[in-house]
Amino acid sequence: MDVGERASGGTDEVGHGELVGRIDQVKAVVADGTAHPDCTVSGGSITLNAEYSLVHAGLFADASIVTMKIEAGSATGTAQGKRKKIERVIARVYNSIGGKAGSPDGNLDGLLKRDSASPMSAAVLPYSGDTVLTWPYGHETAGQIKIVQDQPLPFNLLALFVDVNTKD
Repeated sequence: MDVGERASGGTDEVGHGELVGRIDQVKAVVADGTAHPDCTVSGGSITLNAEYSLVHAGLFADASIVTMKIEAGSATGTAQGKRKKIERVIARVYNSIGGKAGSPDGNLDGLLKRDSASPMSAAVLPYSGDTVLTWPYGHETAGQIKIVQDQPLPFNLLALFVDVNTKD
């Protein structure tokens, strides 16, 4: 989050710091480690839907990247300009929650999802390690990948590994 503030100690209101003077601006909020519905500043503060122990509120902007065209080689030289099929993408992340991946012009699929054994009332814990995404798209010439974090939650992409087949 850009321009924000932190409150702790059991609160249902945040304000009187960076939020002062930002009337009617919508704030992204993370409360006790989970994304909270966006709030609008009124009178220099925001009101939350419950009491929380730790709250971060601030301006938010999506983070996204699109990789360069994949060069995986082929039996006859370069893979540039040839049709290729990405089979799967492995994203190595550090202390991350959420994130999405997909084709730059297609749908994005979630990378890190809540474990079905985790209670809905508990915050999702940050994950560090590799996560595998089976690529649902067909053959293409570019072979690019888009990664997005569209929530005010931590997402640290360390590396992408791609299994790709090139048509000669």
